[in-house]
Amino acid sequence: MATTFGDAPVAINIKGLYAAYQRQPVLEDINLQFPAGKWTAIVGPNGAGKSMLFHVLTGSMKALRGSVHAFNEPIATHRKAGHIAYMAQREAIEWDFPVSVWETVMGGRYGHMRSDPLWRRLLPSPPWRGCA
Repeated sequence: MATTFGDAPVAINIKGLYAAYQRQPVLEDINLQFPAGKWTAIVGPNGAGKSMLFHVLTGSMKALRGSVHAFNEPIATHRKAGHIAYMAQREAIEWDFPVSVWETVMGGRYGHMRSDPLWRRLLPSPPWRGCA
């Protein structure tokens, strides 16, 4: 597995990725590397698999085959640690709901905030804590 991309370390390494919706293949034998600290765009027509790729990258969808690593660790490790956030596409947002853009974006940081001691004091306690 490569650890550098030119001069930059590899942030995301996808190797031999296959993924499908209801047994209909969408991503087949995908091999990609994304360098750390660089902007990368995923561009393609509707139905090309862009959203599916992001679902696999965030760990919210399992690939049929292949591997996805972030900084040389399986993506599942980062998801379990709360290092990955995903903000849904426009269709999944209720635009009449009274929240600001800042609040919407910060919602994706919630998993990281739970592990930070300062934010833990400010976040609401889980409803089961303190129950008899």
